[in-house]
Amino acid sequence: MTYLEVLTDICSRAADPELDSYKERAKDHFTRAIATLITSGQYTENEIKGYVKLKTDVSFSTNPYDFSALKVLKLLDIMPDPQVPNDFSAYLKTFEEMRLVSGVSELQPEATEVFVYPVGINLYAVYNTSASNYTPASDMFYLKYIEDIVTSVWTDSDELTATPRYLLDSFVSRAIDIASKTLLDEVQL
Repeated sequence: MTYLEVLTDICSRAADPELDSYKERAKDHFTRAIATLITSGQYTENEIKGYVKLKTDVSFSTNPYDFSALKVLKLLDIMPDPQVPNDFSAYLKTFEEMRLVSGVSELQPEATEVFVYPVGINLYAVYNTSASNYTPASDMFYLKYIEDIVTSVWTDSDELTATPRYLLDSFVSRAIDIASKTLLDEVQL
């Protein structure tokens, strides 16, 4: 399915099959629909496989780790480098979860745990500083994330379901449905 086909479908539902009036608005609504589906968890990784990425050299030797260069839409998971024997586990946490951990010693990381949480463009690692199997200077992590989907670089002829995007039709169809509804709400047809 091409980007033009997507836009035509959205605009047709808003009584603009020739894309004379609403093409630019349809682009905006489709972009927001994609973001809505991802941030709300209404996708499978297979449906957006062209945007699921793995960073394999994340280090907290400098804490925090700045991940702004990755263009992250959503963080998915983190784990210790599987190519190296490790006797600790990593857990991706929210800031709210870490706020609860900070005041309760029973919830703080054990020697075999590293808690990682994002704030803005930074990832922070929290570990048991008195007895930890984790070594900040040398231990590495794999970070799995969804890359930001930048639709502004797409052209009408771009295939959304082919390389490098690999968005499945099921995901694109749901995004079209959402975009059509929000466009119709906007133009009040």
